[in-house]
Formats: sequence, C-alpha cells, structure tokens
Amino acid sequence: MLQVESRDGASHVVLEGELTIYQAQDLAQQFLPLLDKDESLVVDLSDVSDIDSSCAQLLMLARRHCQARGHQCSLVNHSQPVIDVFETLGLVSWFGDPVVLPGEQGSGRRTQSGQTEGESA
Repeated sequence: MLQVESRDGASHVVLEGELTIYQAQDLAQQFLPLLDKDESLVVDLSDVSDIDSSCAQLLMLARRHCQARGHQCSLVNHSQPVIDVFETLGLVSWFGDPVVLPGEQGSGRRTQSGQTEGESA
C-alpha cells in the first residue's frame, strides 16, 4: 500500500494499489505518522490503481498539515485513476501540482499540433 524513503530532507512516499474507503483506515495508520516528521513530503501516485474521496481527503489533510508546519507536500506521477478522480472532485487546481498526462512524458510539453516536442509528424 505504501513505501517510504527519507532522502534530500523529505519523506518520499510511494502509494500503491487501491486507495478506497476499504483501505482508508490502514492507509491512515501508516501515512499520518509521516506528517509528524520535520520534513517535506513527496507522494508518488504512479502505482495507484483506484482512489476515492476518502483517500483524496487523506492527501488533502497531508497537504494542509505540511503547509501549516512550513513544509512542502508534493504529489507527483499521478496515475490516470488519480487524475480522473481529482478532476471529478475539482482537486487538480486545489492541489496545484503539475499533472503530466500519459504520452506527455519526456519533455512533458506539447506542440500546437498536439505532439510531444521531439516527435516527428
């Protein structure tokens, strides 16, 4: 469900699998103690296969808690299920983290023709 590594003055957390109401209590027990560390938090969402509002609320709590303590809380590598739920709940702009859509890896920038920079027509 989650892997944690401390490096560069931050806790790097990789969340995995389903993050729904059925996993929320276990996730909270593992995840919330990380908020008491005196460091920033980077949460990798690339391996999340499903998420619902209960676990989105945990991520919102983490963001608010880190900000209150003067630390960063960054969400990175959003999986498509995370993007879909964040868009439905109106959380993409609330979190404010860059969301790179599948196919936009590499430079992450699209040309006017819709191709990623460096691709040929």
